[in-house]
Amino acid sequence: MKISCVSVLLIAVTPSCAAVTVATSQDVLGPERSRAVVGATALDAARLVTPLFGSRGYALSEQHSAGSGLALRFTGDRQVVVSGSRGTTGSTQLGSEFRVAVTPSPTGALVEITGRPTQDRAVICARPAEAHCTDFGRSVASDVDGVAEAIVVRGVFAELALDGAVVPTTDAVMAAPGAEAAPTCLELRHAIFTRAQQLTDAGARARLLRSAPECHA
Repeated sequence: MKISCVSVLLIAVTPSCAAVTVATSQDVLGPERSRAVVGATALDAARLVTPLFGSRGYALSEQHSAGSGLALRFTGDRQVVVSGSRGTTGSTQLGSEFRVAVTPSPTGALVEITGRPTQDRAVICARPAEAHCTDFGRSVASDVDGVAEAIVVRGVFAELALDGAVVPTTDAVMAAPGAEAAPTCLELRHAIFTRAQQLTDAGARARLLRSAPECHA
């Protein structure tokens, strides 16, 4: 379902109906901030990650072996966008899909997460000629820019770190010297609350607020 320029004006004030940039969480965070080493086997790391996505409203919809590790897929809805013109209305469900790769590493298991926006449960294409995805057309850019998925990814890693599950390491899977530091717990909590204020769907706002980490001094 494609949303017209008229539809955009109904759900947000925009200066123009410009082309929408669709992005993934890794486009926002970069690869270094999209992965961490967990001090556990690949199976146990997958078991640690699953309830963290569940508490954020994303259910495990697929899992299978991938080499010596595991591949997981989590899906869920974020908000309903209502559009209309000339006396007719329609709606589309925006959500997210998260692909999690868990592979053994010398100090535990490497967990790498990529989140992508979805429209009516179908992944939205973020690259030209991309396979297994749907073209989005036009909408409010902030809905499909990968930021919502990035907040979830950082929240999952923040909770793992607070629980002491993340293993400090200097190998290539971690950020290179000079890379931007991961947000602190308070910064992440503030980002989640700021994002929640932008949502008009009460259910989506409540689910996002529940994902905010508890920060302790």
